[in-house]
Amino acid sequence: MKRYNDYKISSIPLVGEIPFHWNEIKLKNLTTNRSDNFVDGPFGSDLKTEHYTDSGIPIIQLNNLKDGEHINKNTKYTSEDKANKLKRSNIFPGDIVITKMMPVARAAIVNNEYDRYLISSDCIKFLVDEEKIDKRFLVYAINCNYFRSNAESHSTGSTRLRTNLSLVKNFKVLYPPLQEQVAIANFLNEKSVHIQTIIKHKKILLETLQKYRQSLISENVTRGLNPHAKMKDSGVEWIGPIPEHWEVKKIKYLLDDIRIGPFGSSLKLDEMNESYQYKVYGQENLISNNFTLGHRFISNEKYKKMIQYKVSQGDLLISMMGTIGKSQVVPSTYTSGIIDSHLMKLKIKTNMAIPKYISFVIDKSNYVEEFLRINSKGSIMSGLNSKIVKSISIALPPLEEQKNILEFIKNKSEEIEIAVNKIFNQIEVLQKYRQSLIYEAVTGKIDVRNYNESDLEVKR
Repeated sequence: MKRYNDYKISSIPLVGEIPFHWNEIKLKNLTTNRSDNFVDGPFGSDLKTEHYTDSGIPIIQLNNLKDGEHINKNTKYTSEDKANKLKRSNIFPGDIVITKMMPVARAAIVNNEYDRYLISSDCIKFLVDEEKIDKRFLVYAINCNYFRSNAESHSTGSTRLRTNLSLVKNFKVLYPPLQEQVAIANFLNEKSVHIQTIIKHKKILLETLQKYRQSLISENVTRGLNPHAKMKDSGVEWIGPIPEHWEVKKIKYLLDDIRIGPFGSSLKLDEMNESYQYKVYGQENLISNNFTLGHRFISNEKYKKMIQYKVSQGDLLISMMGTIGKSQVVPSTYTSGIIDSHLMKLKIKTNMAIPKYISFVIDKSNYVEEFLRINSKGSIMSGLNSKIVKSISIALPPLEEQKNILEFIKNKSEEIEIAVNKIFNQIEVLQKYRQSLIYEAVTGKIDVRNYNESDLEVKR
């Protein structure tokens, strides 16, 4: 796209040159004349967890602001009486809200799903004078990397950056004439919608591929690879028909050993340290299929005391609490260690079944998922025990066929993974492209006042 004719150097870091007729302005000079035009959310002591309700006035928190949008997701509420007492922190549709916590200076225009909201202590209410600034342009400018980098450089905090109201008030944004702001906002709105639509379609495709992989595994560990194989009734309602030469066996007949992780009281946090040698594995390793994840380690002395819970290559691990039924086989690259209280380890009789095959059946088959859902009801949360796991019925092909099914799934999964990674990369490129467009438009690197659709094309 074309550039402006004349430029000058900006005083704002990371901006460089700007159109000659543009200016710079502090946020505090863009507000209305109201006394509550630029205010913090209430102190934490004024809005505690005990003040949250199931309905009422929604509270805008950090997690409600994403990609320049105000999203009512996982919303907390407070009573109307409490919101009235915190009147200065009330915010309404069309107002701007800015975050103070990392990521610092994330901004959005408040949506109109509710008539009013209350901002949390980690947010700032910003009422702008619309005769001076187009709100849409301003939100794009605040979310631009030049503004955020400046905000982060003036923030404090060792683990999580935090800014404050007085600093935010004095941060500068670039300030073109109002009519030009409107043109830039219109341009970015149109392009953002176009790019976000493409991203949405790609995310739907990702979900489709993930579901296809799931169904592929489930189908093959239940029906086998031969679509013309003679079938028989498995005798188990939730399994259904299986190939005639397969067997149905309960897991207990496939085990050399089964072990539940130690009681939580016997494995305390203060006994763990990253400097120790032996790793403590938990359900996060199974959910992510990543055995390098985690920072919990125990000493050699503690490991010797808990040797019965040690993991070995080929052990099949199952998550027992919370996210139940996730299963992985310990790889050859594992670090010596033990399971925690939320895991169970199984040693499979390898003359009867391949551990990886059984792991796939437990983790991916629809019939095991249904069985666990019905049988894992706990008083507080769903949970498994060794009795439930032992009673799982498995549709079991001969060993050689298990190998063939695993090889087929491996090859198909690799094909799907290649497609998934390609789509992830495309989404990342589109997101970076959108950020680049925003930066170039709000800093005047491109002149969008009279752009044509042919000047800018987004490749699918």
